[in-house]
Amino acid sequence: MKGRSVERPTPSRGKPWRGRLFLWEGRALYAGHAYDTSEHAHNAVQVCIARTDPFRLRAGIEARWCHQEAAIIASNQVHQIDGCGNELVLIYVDPQSSAGRALDDVAVEEGSVGSAATEMVAALRPQLERLVEPVTTAEEATELSGRLLDALLPSGDPRSGRPAQDPRIRRALAVIADIPDRKTTLPVLAARVGLSPSRFAHLFKEHAAMPLHRYLLWLRLQDALRALSGGGTLTEAAHAAGFADSAHLSRTFRTMFGIAPSTLAAGSEFFAA
Repeated sequence: MKGRSVERPTPSRGKPWRGRLFLWEGRALYAGHAYDTSEHAHNAVQVCIARTDPFRLRAGIEARWCHQEAAIIASNQVHQIDGCGNELVLIYVDPQSSAGRALDDVAVEEGSVGSAATEMVAALRPQLERLVEPVTTAEEATELSGRLLDALLPSGDPRSGRPAQDPRIRRALAVIADIPDRKTTLPVLAARVGLSPSRFAHLFKEHAAMPLHRYLLWLRLQDALRALSGGGTLTEAAHAAGFADSAHLSRTFRTMFGIAPSTLAAGSEFFAA
């Protein structure tokens, strides 16, 4: 079903999110109580599922708020969520993975959060409700996310017909993955894969759906979350991930996730593979 339009909810922003965040290669899963975010956009394709009562969602500053039980949010889609303190399962998937590409295609084809993409998820609610149980370990999170994505994207799903990724961009992504602090430049990467800087910039944005500098920030945020999962402070996490300080980390985190990292860290546990 499509989301029901509602008026602007009373913000619940700033309240600590209470749950568990699991991180592993190409994927993350948050299970717990969620509140209001500011408008934001991130590289991941996001699947949102209400465990109990619906959440509120809108895509873009001019959009109306809608009640949703489930939604797929396309990569780099500006959106805002108000979990109203209810329990949600939020899955973030790398859009360059096979599952991420297929999910992103579904969301893009259907206008992101507004129509059949949401209907597809909502139609699976009975099955999803049986799958979505309280998650307490990384192993359970891995199994849960895999089962949910399998339910959303059955074998042979036809919606992954996007052109194959350019092998030179795949090589560049592999190079970036091996750089611990993510500190590299466009000319350096272009030279590594045999492209001019301008051609590399064009191809990278075409395949990653964002400029190189924003992609590097996205990876640094993941690095910071892994540092937090190891018990580090925000300042330690910022330095470990190549940010100048905790303020720089917080600004970037809020831009991409709509909340401050301290809001998440105050009431949630972090687990990294």
